[in-house]
Amino acid sequence: MPQAAVARAERPAPATGEDGEVRFDPKASAARIIEGLKHDPATLKAAAKTDDLAGFVALVRADLQGYLETSGQSQAQVAKGMGVSPTYINQFINGKFPVPAQEAGFARAVSRYLERAGRRAERILEAEFVEILPARQILRILEDAHDNREMVLVVGRAGIGKSQAALRYAALNHKEVIYVLAGEHIRAPRAFLAHLAARINLPTHLRFYDLFERVAEKLKDSGRFLVIDEAEFLCGEFGDRTVEMLRQLRERTAIGLAFVSNEAFWRRITGERTREQLEKFSTRLAVRKFLKAKVRKDDVEAIMHRHLNGVGEDVLGRLLARAQGPGAFRAVALYCRRAADFAAQNGGKVTTDILDKVAALVEGELEDAVDRAGLEPGRLPLGADRPEGAASPA
Repeated sequence: MPQAAVARAERPAPATGEDGEVRFDPKASAARIIEGLKHDPATLKAAAKTDDLAGFVALVRADLQGYLETSGQSQAQVAKGMGVSPTYINQFINGKFPVPAQEAGFARAVSRYLERAGRRAERILEAEFVEILPARQILRILEDAHDNREMVLVVGRAGIGKSQAALRYAALNHKEVIYVLAGEHIRAPRAFLAHLAARINLPTHLRFYDLFERVAEKLKDSGRFLVIDEAEFLCGEFGDRTVEMLRQLRERTAIGLAFVSNEAFWRRITGERTREQLEKFSTRLAVRKFLKAKVRKDDVEAIMHRHLNGVGEDVLGRLLARAQGPGAFRAVALYCRRAADFAAQNGGKVTTDILDKVAALVEGELEDAVDRAGLEPGRLPLGADRPEGAASPA
């Protein structure tokens, strides 16, 4: 089962640096959110069904006040999340709701919002970083590139843990690492440079030349480390120019630079550039790490034990088979979380049957795969052998 009960008891405090600055810590933030939710969702649901509506409203009001005090969220943020006016939140908290007859209904909406916040917080607590082999390899490469101010490339299939490792390194070195998640909106050089300028507290409205000079001056010999995650978005004409701009920026500033991507980025670099362009980029790479596609049993087992307790080798075997398909470790973690939820709701433990039900829910094409494969009607076990050429539900 999930480790939520243990995580609730631990309730870690916010991480602070030597200078006393509070660092962003999703796990600590999640624990504070849960701390603020004074009542179990079941208690609130039971109270909502009684005739004591005033008592129910009081419970929800106490929950909302606790949530605001401990989570760091403002009344305006809660209102935005609920799609209501901040005035309503303020009036509800202060017992001055404008239409008393509608206060209980508004309290139910607040209760649902808080329940969702609690579930999300539980997910964060349960999704603690697992240091599997690819993650250890990536962390080591990033650390070396940071220390030696080198340009590196990490390539791997989707779901192998690249982003989690990059985020982990950024969290461990938050003042020195600039983590950028690439995307369509910052593919062009000017857009990317403006995004980078904002991250290092520089104005973004300058002309491209002036913006580049200001960013270069700010980063020069700073010891900072720039990590570009999902670098495959830097493809196409605009993306190529952005990659070249980043290469020039690194040479001007002597900072470390890491591109973290799937295979599409490297195919673009090697297949659609001239020989001179390729050499200009590839010869400056201190490391080109291509993560192996095949996953190890030990890594799958580590992820499984992070989310599940007391499961058998048959469950591990199914998860190991699933890890070889699309999504790799990400899919394993998703299956584990869904299976743990399903087992908890039905008062049992995680079995291969539950994994099959989770597969049908998550993949959405399980029965279609059975039909295409020409197999017997019924549930296709997760990771089961298939006839040659049969489609996989994964």
